[in-house]
Amino acid sequence: MPNCKISRIDSYITTFKVNNKIEGFIIVLVDVTEMENVREERQRNQALAAIGQIAAQVAHEIKNPLGGIKLNLSYLQRRSGENEEAKEVIGEILTGVDRLNKTVSELSSFVRPKQLILLPIDINSVIEQELTLVADKIKQKNIEIERNFQFDLPTLMADHYELSKAFINFLINAIDASYDLGKIKISTQQEDNKIVVAFIDYGKGMNRETLSRLFEPFFTTKSTGTGLGMSIAKRVVEMHEGTLMVESKLGEGTHIIVKLPVNQKLE
Repeated sequence: MPNCKISRIDSYITTFKVNNKIEGFIIVLVDVTEMENVREERQRNQALAAIGQIAAQVAHEIKNPLGGIKLNLSYLQRRSGENEEAKEVIGEILTGVDRLNKTVSELSSFVRPKQLILLPIDINSVIEQELTLVADKIKQKNIEIERNFQFDLPTLMADHYELSKAFINFLINAIDASYDLGKIKISTQQEDNKIVVAFIDYGKGMNRETLSRLFEPFFTTKSTGTGLGMSIAKRVVEMHEGTLMVESKLGEGTHIIVKLPVNQKLE
């Protein structure tokens, strides 16, 4: 429903009497939307704080043993010699360990976001680097990548590592949502004092409920993953004083628009 606003209303009704005779009713309507939103936000923050404490402990307990497991498995793989079956099995276990390490890394990023290290970067180069990392996934589905880059963009002060985490999440989601032989459009351009980056896919899209919960920590519609990717990506963009907008329609695809402010001192 476009251009509609949902409000929460409390209603009170009482009778209006004259000489002990009911002459009518008094109805009072109170808009409690803001108060309810504040209450729900407080409850969400309390729940996230509790989850964060648990996640931090879990990440700490898992990280060190995983390092030892991976080290020993790598050693066994090297000592397997010509035993291809053993190498294959160990390789599959190592893949599982890497997946667990990724989960631990996401938990750590969610619980303890690090301070940004701001350096001048070329936004187009960052995108190209992330495209290289997901090249195999793109090839598997024969997806066409259409680039519309503005090449005279001003220098952006940003944390390369953190911004890469956000962009790789957008790309992976776009690839996962795309059909075989699909297309993903990526564009960059300057609008006033902002650099605008758009990731557009023409895949499965999202319904309203999924879209409304997109940035909710631990929410996911995938069979694998932590459900932290988009919430971390949103936080990364906001830490750069940018904005993130997502539009999606079921069966038609998703548009992700990132706007990042340009550091005027570098222009």
